[in-house]
Formats: sequence, C-alpha cells, structure tokens
Amino acid sequence: MTQREIQHLYLRAGFGASMAVLSKSLKAERSKLIDQLFADSAHPTPMDAVRMPTADEVQMAMNKDKTPEEKKMLKEYAKEEDKKLNLAFLKRMMSGPEMLNEKMTFFWHDHFACKDENPVHSQNLNNTIRKYALGDFRQLLLAVSKEPAMLKYLNNQQNKKNAPNENFAREVMELFTLGRGHYTENDIKNGARAFTGWNFDKVKMTFEFHDKQHDYERKTFLGQTGNFDGADALRIITEQKQCALYITDKIYRYFVNEKGNIDRVAELADGFYASGYNIGELMHQIFSSNWFYDDENIGVRIKSPVELIASLGRQFEPVFPHENILLLVQRVLGQLLFNPPNVAGWPNGQEWIDSTSLIFRTNLGKKLIESSALGSLPKPDDDKNPNEMMKKEKRFDLVEAQIEWGKIDGELSAADDKELVSKITAYLLQIETTKEARSKIEVAGATTEEKVKHICAVVTSLPEYQLC
Repeated sequence: MTQREIQHLYLRAGFGASMAVLSKSLKAERSKLIDQLFADSAHPTPMDAVRMPTADEVQMAMNKDKTPEEKKMLKEYAKEEDKKLNLAFLKRMMSGPEMLNEKMTFFWHDHFACKDENPVHSQNLNNTIRKYALGDFRQLLLAVSKEPAMLKYLNNQQNKKNAPNENFAREVMELFTLGRGHYTENDIKNGARAFTGWNFDKVKMTFEFHDKQHDYERKTFLGQTGNFDGADALRIITEQKQCALYITDKIYRYFVNEKGNIDRVAELADGFYASGYNIGELMHQIFSSNWFYDDENIGVRIKSPVELIASLGRQFEPVFPHENILLLVQRVLGQLLFNPPNVAGWPNGQEWIDSTSLIFRTNLGKKLIESSALGSLPKPDDDKNPNEMMKKEKRFDLVEAQIEWGKIDGELSAADDKELVSKITAYLLQIETTKEARSKIEVAGATTEEKVKHICAVVTSLPEYQLC
C-alpha cells in the first residue's frame, strides 16, 4: 500500500495516525493492517467516566417537589458528569488502540442520535453501542431500543395500550432501519402498539416491561399479523431487505463516498443481509475492496468537527493541561458529543462549512500547534454558558497543548528543507494542493523542530486539511 492509501484507511476506519505509525505500516500488507484494526477492537472497553449518583441524589431526582437548592445540586452533578463523559469519549477517539471500534461507536452515536439530561443514561447507551458496534446489527438495534435514554428521548414512557404514542415506532423505522417511504401509517400505529409497555426502572436505570400497559391484541405490521411485542416488531423490520439496504447505504456514504453507489451498495447489502447483519463482515469487505482506495474516494469527505479534533489528536498526540478547551472547541464548531440537534443526528459534508466556521476550522490546527487563543467563543445559552463552563480554567480560550515534537522530528531528521515540506504535506493532506498554496509553505526556523512546527501550522491551515 502507498502512504496515501494507508492514511485513507486510518482516516476512514479511525481518525488518522501518527507519522511513526504510518512509517511502520508502510512495511505491512493491506490484509495485515486491516486484520490488526479489527483485532485491536475485538474486545471493546466500556466507559466508566460517570460517577454513579448516591442514594440521596437518586431520591432527590425522583422527588417532584424539589427545593431550588436541590435542583441546583442535581444540575451541577449532571453538568460535571456530562463534561467528563464527553471528554472520555473524545479522548478515546484521539488516542488508544481501539480506533476502529471508536469510529464505529461514533458513527452509531450519530445514527442512533439521542440526548438525555441523566449522564448515567447517556453513558449506558454509549456503552451498549460500543459493545455491538462491530457485531450483529439486530442485537444492536434491540439493545439500543431498550436503553432508558432512547425510550425517554422518543417518548415511549407515554406509550400505553389505551393511549399509544407513535413517536418511538415512527423514528425506529424512518431513521434507524428502513427510511421514509418503506412503511405505512398503519405500520406506525401497529408498531406503536407492539412497543406499549416498554419502559425502564428509574432507580436501577435499566429496561423494564410494564405488563399492564402492553397491548396484547393482534396487530398487522409490515405485512405480518400476530400478537406482536416490541422484539417481534424489530425482528420483522430486520427481515425486510430494505433494512439491510438502508443501513449499508448509510455506511457506504459515511465511510466511502457521500455520493453513494447504487450497484455497489446493493451488492454489499445482499452480503450484509445474508450474513445475518454482521457489521464487522460488512466493514471488512469495504476496507478490503480495491475500489475503496480509488482516487474518487480519497480526500472527498469533509471532516465533521469531532473528526477534525480527533484527527489532530491522532496526528500530533497533544496533551491538554486544561481539557475543557476541547468542550469549547466542540461548541464553537457546532458538534458537541452527546448533544445532537435532533433525533436525525448531525449534518454531513458541506453543511458543516459556512463563512464563520471555516475560518475557525482552518485556524484550529495552527492554534493547537502554537498554543494560541481561540479568538472565537460560542454564543452563551441558558444551560451551557462557555464562561461558566470554563470559569475554573486559567485561560479558558487558550488552546494550550503539549506536543512531543521529537516523535515527528525523528521521522524527518534526515530531510532537507524541500523534503520537509513535501513529506509533511503528504502526511497531513489526502489531496494535492494548488501551486499557489504550495508557494505559501515557506520553511522558517533555525532548528528542525522549529521548521517542522511552522510547516505543520501552515499545512493544517489549508482548506485541503479539512478533507479526509
């Protein structure tokens, strides 16, 4: 494999790689690199960033008549644990061996978009997703559908036999499995009836079936008739080949090319369906295919804000003395983990780029490398005022990062000035820059470290760095 192809694999199957990892990978065969990615993610490590609430805090949360002081205490608990959870997830994307599973968890985190004011619910949902991220999609779908965070977010607590709430059933089919146009309003009504009684224990924070709230009458759903419950409804959904096609198309557009490919997706979906919805097999087939490494698929995706931050982390391996800056950057760029805009998830591609965010995005790498101030703050809102969020930090708008430049210099120590530019450009970019852009990459500095630092700052400021 060429360096460009290896970078493509690591950027799509993960968030990029350091120069040392790339240099080592040049000596390996494609199949070996792919197998290693899967081996490193074979046993996902659950997150345990959130402090479980005390018995008093649980009792306080369940009390409908909270005092202002109790409300403030619970809000502070949630804010602090939300912050820890966000940073724990982001840091896993930025470093660590389970890169492929983190990328898949991030993909499903967006696919099964959900937000919850209870950080325990959020962490449990994330751990459920990471457990099945490369496994059986049917198991993933069932497990996610039973998570308190999702049941609450899509109002299934209110779904009872005498007063069905259709929100959960509708979104499961529209966004999670089939896509619009592949079910009827009658399917939504009967699907909602199947999910009646699906609830959760507010103390144990686990799934709970409320027998008396379930509709046991016969239902006709997606062409089948029977006394169906929620698990039956999900089984019937995944029996539809449209489900495999919908999921495969979404995976292809995210991991390969946003333009899609009808014939290729159809072929992949047939294999995905025949495998019993084995996500790992589907991803292995994609990464092993020659067409995955075609020029038309390399450097054509615009990094989402989180991908941009994570790729900077993988490539430069920075350590942040004041980690809250990572929360602020997410907010400025408009993608805060565990806080999607709605159940449809975050936007994609060019929707991330506007005149305001582009300037900030193109300056982010330079500010990280030079440890300079952001120069931009998000608009404060009622719940997450950046000044409040950062008030404990010494300088809340400073991207203070410690980078071991020796790790990068070591790969470039024998290079002359011209080679430094070409090697760093090839390392950080997936597409060729224009002659005009290359002319701006001047070598400055007395030592190799100073030169490397300056070139990296310039190259990460190019629009091409926004692509993967």
